[in-house]
Amino acid sequence: MNRWKTTILFLIVMNGLTWAWALPTFEPFANATANGGTAYANGAPLAHQTDATGEIWAQWNGGNMAYTVICTNTGLSYGGFPAGFPSPSTTNAVYLPGQVNLAGGAGGLSAALTFSKAIGADTNNFTTNAIYASFLMKVPNLGNLSSGSIYFAGFGTSTGDQTFTLPPSAMKIFLQGNSATAGQSTSYAIGVANNAGGSSAAFDGGGHTSNDVLFVVVEYEFGINGNPDVARLWVNPDSASFGSVVPPPTAASTNIYVTVPANQISQAADFYLLARSGGTLWGGLLVSDLRLGESWSYVTGGPEITPLPGPILSMAESGGNFILSSRTGAAGATNILLNTTNVGLPLANWGLLATSVADEGGHVSFTNSKQAVPNQFYALKLETGGQGPRAEGIDSDFRATGTFDWNAVAAAGIQFVCMKATWAPNGVDNTAWWTNSVFPGKYPAVQAAGLYTIAYHRCNPSLSASQGGTPQFQAQWFWNWAGPYIQAGGYNLSPALDLEDGLLPVGSTGYTGDSGNVSLATWCNEWYADLAQLAAADGVQIQQIIYVNAGSSCRLNDGGPIGGYSWIAWTNCAYPYGSGKEQIGTPWCTGTGCQVWGTGAWNIWQWAWPSETPVGHNLPGLPERVDQNVYNGTSADMVRILGTSAVSPSAASKGLKP
Repeated sequence: MNRWKTTILFLIVMNGLTWAWALPTFEPFANATANGGTAYANGAPLAHQTDATGEIWAQWNGGNMAYTVICTNTGLSYGGFPAGFPSPSTTNAVYLPGQVNLAGGAGGLSAALTFSKAIGADTNNFTTNAIYASFLMKVPNLGNLSSGSIYFAGFGTSTGDQTFTLPPSAMKIFLQGNSATAGQSTSYAIGVANNAGGSSAAFDGGGHTSNDVLFVVVEYEFGINGNPDVARLWVNPDSASFGSVVPPPTAASTNIYVTVPANQISQAADFYLLARSGGTLWGGLLVSDLRLGESWSYVTGGPEITPLPGPILSMAESGGNFILSSRTGAAGATNILLNTTNVGLPLANWGLLATSVADEGGHVSFTNSKQAVPNQFYALKLETGGQGPRAEGIDSDFRATGTFDWNAVAAAGIQFVCMKATWAPNGVDNTAWWTNSVFPGKYPAVQAAGLYTIAYHRCNPSLSASQGGTPQFQAQWFWNWAGPYIQAGGYNLSPALDLEDGLLPVGSTGYTGDSGNVSLATWCNEWYADLAQLAAADGVQIQQIIYVNAGSSCRLNDGGPIGGYSWIAWTNCAYPYGSGKEQIGTPWCTGTGCQVWGTGAWNIWQWAWPSETPVGHNLPGLPERVDQNVYNGTSADMVRILGTSAVSPSAASKGLKP
């Protein structure tokens, strides 16, 4: 069941809402003189051209005036567009010079389309902002492309003309050849990376040749509430998704963690195309039909702005009360009214005033007494599924006796299931290396019911190396058992690491790392790196998810930065059971623990344990009471951020075999 949420903000002293759009922009690299732009003449530098909307290509001067990104009358033809999609130009593109123009290239005249308004993170933490670009491209000569990647385009932070060769801060789009020897590649892959460069890049499956015209879509999402920024890539996406609201699964994505702010970009102020040097430089590169916007819909041919149902929100007075009313557009939708005097707080920290369900016409209203406190802010959360804005999930080893009806579980509104796959011995309630005997049968059965799945390993990082305490050994143990069932895409979410056993005092560096004693944060990062290598060898790209009780989280503060996504266990903040606080609250409400992923940040919240679930409140389809969870967003958000994706199977070593 998909559940979509909209947050509408209303300030009592305001009369309305103002929308401001910096985009969209379509750049066909064609003569724009009829609309006040420039001619984009064949052979002319792209720098200082002006498009039909008045936006200007700034010049990045690297010193070599003869080596430049130029306009060309060569067009690109692509057969993957659906009927009705604007046909690509057959006579217009731009050319990025390479090895065939000058051996090794040079810092020349690059170009960057400066936006009328930069896109960045929402300082109020209300909206996750994103910017998209789509374009056609062809690499007619691979030149010196090799497995040492090199970038050619992306989102930068600068405005106006600059005197540098490469941007000081940027999201980057890379090319990577299939040979380690420069000049020997016969195909290439495309990747995206953060400001850290090629070492952080995530690539698609590759196999593209000099004859291929590709339709490429990239996204840079600015995280909020401590969540990381994310760079995403699609190559030749399914045309059935064109113009839709929700993107399809990515070809590649990489996360830019808030714990390493230098790897994030402060804003997206331009889209650049490079004339550059490099030992792995392409031979030549063509780009055409560039679209820039704030939605997948626009850059794949749909309208940029979809009108919202109105009236959005209205207020009336009645005696000592005021009435807030709205038309949600969906009968039966749950509506949550929040308020605060500090608009800078994350919504999770706003106060809950009331909840209401929309009538058959999609209308809802709230009546509240007038308050003497000035400048009250109100937020109305709307969603169309009637079950709350956050995706709901459960976790257990699911070994109870009885019948598991996963279709009934899904019908009850559950959207994801976390299943223990393996467990390292802890000497207390588990004395051996354990594998879940029901996992091979139940994990795929859960997915068959349309439920997303997370497999997890309960680790013990304080075992000695000879006992199997290293991250490498425990990653291999888990992947040997769970790996065959964790595939790219589909209903698979990334696996998780469960921190419950073998936890030493805060500040300890006595955990058994792959190369000696380490902190807990380092142990977790090594485990993920080892597991990611194993997954990549099988063609699967995963994200890092760490489960920890809020009361134990300070142990991760002693060796940072800790990467990945958080799964926080803390039930006090959702008490009493059935109050609905899991839909609007946060696991950090009591101030317990250390918010090592960023202030207020969390991704999954384990908000109820079986012992706190009242007798008789088993979820439908389950013979047992289980842990209950919510994801901090919709199921679409969850899949987009935590989902697995396909990569070319690597030559990574399989490591130890437990």
